[in-house]
Amino acid sequence: MAECWGNGTATFLILGDTCTRSCGFCDVKRGKPLPLDLEEPQRIAEAVKAMGLKHVVITSVNRDDCEDGGASIFAATILRIRELQLGCTVEALIPDFKGNIDLDKLEGFIKQKGAKNNAHIHFHCASFIAPKL
Repeated sequence: MAECWGNGTATFLILGDTCTRSCGFCDVKRGKPLPLDLEEPQRIAEAVKAMGLKHVVITSVNRDDCEDGGASIFAATILRIRELQLGCTVEALIPDFKGNIDLDKLEGFIKQKGAKNNAHIHFHCASFIAPKL
């Protein structure tokens, strides 16, 4: 962990601490999650700025209880990071959103909104790990 912090890198788990699925390989709490925290993107971005991070990994629990699976919170979090911490690269380890989100459109929207700075974004979908659990 010290190596990551020393290099200006951290990982954030968003969308709460309770997953709506029961994947056998995962040790995240399962059950009915609390409602989405719409202030989470701002708090994460402020933490990234306060820590002076150069690279951030955003991951999450699955939120099958939400119409968009939490994609709007992912987008808002990435956009706020890019606004507050210029030059910070973002890697998003996203869930599969039950196949309801066009990832190309989501990525295009984020890149369009954040085109004012040079931050990069990389999406990695978890569906290759567990296609249909």
